Amino acid sequence: MTNYDIPGVFVENKWTVSKFTFLTGVRIDHFGSFGWKVTPRLLVRADLSPDTDIRFSIGKGYRIAHFLQKTLTC
Repeated sequence: MTNYDIPGVFVENKWTVSKFTFLTGVRIDHFGSFGWKVTPRLLVRADLSPDTDIRFSIGKGYRIAHFLQKTLTC
């Protein structure tokens, strides 16, 4: 495995209750020397009418900075 290989898995679940749809997911990645990182997410959608819906989402992200981002500035 090289430094650019990032093994991971993503799991997602969707269920509907009345006018609400819930979507949950989690991604688990292994970043070489940084170890395992878990990034969950949640989305809720409410169908208010045939023409209108409202959505809410929240999640966590992770990014490893590239060495050039620390040494070069624009």
